[in-house]
Amino acid sequence: MSKFRKASGIIFWASIIWLIFAGLILMTLWPWHPTSEIGWTLFIVFAPPFYLIGEFFDWVWSTRLGVFVSKRPSPVMRITLGVFMLLLIILIIIFAGNFLIKLFGT
Repeated sequence: MSKFRKASGIIFWASIIWLIFAGLILMTLWPWHPTSEIGWTLFIVFAPPFYLIGEFFDWVWSTRLGVFVSKRPSPVMRITLGVFMLLLIILIIIFAGNFLIKLFGT
């Protein structure tokens, strides 16, 4: 089997898995779905990575950082860490928005 044929098979199956994953995300958001072609394209391209990033933040917050925060007696420390996480998420959203504006224009 040639390298090209093997690579194309891997790309094909990775695309199928990607679309199934995007479809599963769409099922959780069902009444609110994209209505335009660019909306569908952006959803299929960006929904799986953003979902995984969100799950990662949830895992970090609920396990390591959650235990760290819950053992601190100071509510000020808890609020500070929560605000820091919120600002980090907002910065990621702003960066992604600027990237999309540069990519597709206004």
